[in-house]
Amino acid sequence: MGSPRIGPRTGPVPYHAGAGARRSLEKLNFTKLWKLHDVAVEANDPEACNYIEDMLDEQAADVKIAAEYVSQLRRVAKGLGVYVFDKTFLADEGVA
Repeated sequence: MGSPRIGPRTGPVPYHAGAGARRSLEKLNFTKLWKLHDVAVEANDPEACNYIEDMLDEQAADVKIAAEYVSQLRRVAKGLGVYVFDKTFLADEGVA
């Protein structure tokens, strides 16, 4: 019996790959909310429709922000560019 086989370590995930995954998840969430809205429309439930529409508005804004981050990360250079983006991102999120 040997140790479990583990593949080679490829290093950290590039920032734009992580941001792209976030964007994909935001889009998926938006799509699922939209399908839920269709179910509420079919069920003739106006309260659920209004509630879901509010969530759709918030989700659309989140998709836009995630897409902007992906776009910005593709344009910045490695090293200092990523560092500056990270500092800006943290300031935008209210962390720094």
